[in-house]
Amino acid sequence: MKSLIAICVLLLYGAPELTAKWQDRSDDSSAPRITLEEFKRLLESDSIVVLDVRSPESYREGHIPGAISIPNDAVASRVNELKGFKKPIVTYCS
Repeated sequence: MKSLIAICVLLLYGAPELTAKWQDRSDDSSAPRITLEEFKRLLESDSIVVLDVRSPESYREGHIPGAISIPNDAVASRVNELKGFKKPIVTYCS
């Protein structure tokens, strides 16, 4: 699989320890970002949902185990489904 360019958090469902951290960000990026180390820790503790927002073709070529494939242009139409996970959602693209 290609190396990850971005790991962003989509806060559809707040997690207090994560939300507070990202509310204090001083950068102007559109989505909070986490480090690879923090991502691994959250993934191992089953504290997040991993969402692959790349094309279906890219997903089939390789993806993070357990990641859900919803292409970026389809995320808005599936917000209610994503809220049902009741966990912060980490998206990635490459």
